[in-house]
Amino acid sequence: MNVRVLPAISIAVTTVFLAAPASAGDHGFGWDYKNHSGATCQAALGKEEVDFERGPNYIANVALEGRSLRRVVCPIVRDNVNSSKAIDASVTVSAGVKDCTFFSMDNAANVVAQVSPSASETLNGGKVKLYFALSEGQVAFDGTFSIRCTLGPLEAVFGFNAGELTDSTDYGA
Repeated sequence: MNVRVLPAISIAVTTVFLAAPASAGDHGFGWDYKNHSGATCQAALGKEEVDFERGPNYIANVALEGRSLRRVVCPIVRDNVNSSKAIDASVTVSAGVKDCTFFSMDNAANVVAQVSPSASETLNGGKVKLYFALSEGQVAFDGTFSIRCTLGPLEAVFGFNAGELTDSTDYGA
């Protein structure tokens, strides 16, 4: 084998090794985000379910008589068994939606924190993204998270997401 080729092979092998995913024993902290369609939100009151229309990516209040406000609850899926240091979340809604709240609840359904949006951003197409930030003391250990929004007629939730700042439990998968 040519002597000049050996250093090039050595550098290539080292580069591949360093670029490989973390091993199962590497449990570094990072953000674990989950994105959800607005269609996964549910009517807060079961009897009002008929007042909503669902598409692949939204839930909309279609109750027009009486200009009725309707609440939806959007559950956030958690797949991490470790405690989170912080939560970063957002919900994308119609421009008219003013009332959305992030809930952090313990496993006995007690509210640990109820957080209003900390910022908002106007998006194309008449949508608004509302942002939530929770610190470690506001994050329920072994609990659940959800976002509740109040929708006026023809207002919608298009999607939501949440990221937990936590030690990974995917073990390199």
